[in-house]
Amino acid sequence: MPLVVVDASSLVRAALTSRSPARVLLDAVLDRGLLVASEKILDEVDAVLQRPKFLSWLPPEHRQYFVRRIAIAARLVEPIMPVEECRDPTDDKYLEAALAAAWLAADGTVLLVTDDRELLVLDPWREGIRILKPEAALATLLEE
Repeated sequence: MPLVVVDASSLVRAALTSRSPARVLLDAVLDRGLLVASEKILDEVDAVLQRPKFLSWLPPEHRQYFVRRIAIAARLVEPIMPVEECRDPTDDKYLEAALAAAWLAADGTVLLVTDDRELLVLDPWREGIRILKPEAALATLLEE
């Protein structure tokens, strides 16, 4: 089974919408123990979910629970080397986490899950790392 890195926008969507493909994927990944994240990713998710516009969607206690659930369940990685390959440099942290996850994966296979076009255009990225939308990543996991 591949290890899975999920970007902040997909994690936020999973937190806010219980039936979204991002949430279904996240639940499947958490159930299988496949989630990989970095401190930078977790910090971004927490910061985004604290924005005032999300307060009516997700009360503070639910936000804290969601972020804690991910932090506890994820395999936390430190980037093994800096990456500067995305057209949006703020997205390089996801590539760094995926690269670090590839070192953990038994077969080197990693899925980076995103809806971000700046990342999706890089698919496939390096050997064994696929960059997929939540729906495609879920289909891939269900095939395994």
